[in-house]
Amino acid sequence: MKTALSILSFGLLSIASLPNAIGQEDATEQARASFHEGVELFKEGSFEAALAEFQKANQLSPSYRVLYNIAQTYFELHDYVNSYTTLKDYLQQGGDEIPAARRTQVDELNERLEKRIAYLEITCNLSDADIRVDDISVGKSPLASPVLVNAGPRRLSAVKPGYPVAARIITVAGTDRSKVKLEIVTPLDGEPSNPATETTATPAVAKPASPRLRDAEPRTPVSRKWLVVSLSVAGGCAVVTGISGWQMLAAKNDFDSEVAKTPYSKPVADSARSRALTYQALTWGFGAATLASGGLALYLALTGDGDSGQGNRAKAQRSIAVVPGVNGLVLHGVW
Repeated sequence: MKTALSILSFGLLSIASLPNAIGQEDATEQARASFHEGVELFKEGSFEAALAEFQKANQLSPSYRVLYNIAQTYFELHDYVNSYTTLKDYLQQGGDEIPAARRTQVDELNERLEKRIAYLEITCNLSDADIRVDDISVGKSPLASPVLVNAGPRRLSAVKPGYPVAARIITVAGTDRSKVKLEIVTPLDGEPSNPATETTATPAVAKPASPRLRDAEPRTPVSRKWLVVSLSVAGGCAVVTGISGWQMLAAKNDFDSEVAKTPYSKPVADSARSRALTYQALTWGFGAATLASGGLALYLALTGDGDSGQGNRAKAQRSIAVVPGVNGLVLHGVW
């Protein structure tokens, strides 16, 4: 890739005359300062800071020549998609002002970049969902065209208010063309009844308590002990779930605030995204623990031994189970 780097480096030199070709307004002076600062940062290897300065210069005083430097900086950051699309904009905006030799060089570079880019046709079962790649929005479903992504592992997600987030991680290689469908689970209005379970709840003729049932009564305090323990664990996990969920939302707000800036700082955005993902995992983990311990507490409360034969008959009529569902643990049964 040495040829590509030398081509882009030449762009840094040729762009140095840009400030003399535009007006001498205040915005132009600020753009000139940002541009030269970007050049110095690029030479020092501070590519993220250089990118911010080049983007600021182009925002203050737009010029297709600055796009060349932006594309080179994206390349050094291994963001081949943005390098590729920025060079395309450079050729389109430069038009006939770009020498034929330079245009040929850029076309050759783009051919190399295409080998490091994959194309994803992302669909979603719900319309108007926000489709995101690595937590960056790429549009609303249905998307009009495939999404260009850098080769490697990518996190895809679909977000729609009022619905759980659909997310998956895939790994793609350069030139891959893949179709990915994100399924957002729709909320369930209720669980259907189970006739077979209800049939088992038909009252039977009362029978004297068997010696085995009477022998089981002294173990009731043990059930109550575990009931207290499970309730305590559920309460503690619920508190931690709330705290981690709040931290996740705070980190998500930091991320959204940063990416809304023009330009934004990639390290700050990556840090906020990492914190959000960490707290999201903690929230899910402790949320599941809360449901599990809460379900155990409910099970113990409903199946605890009674003080009489009537309690034993009621116990025989209960049928409950805690099973995993699409949104967590689900309690099924009758009592």
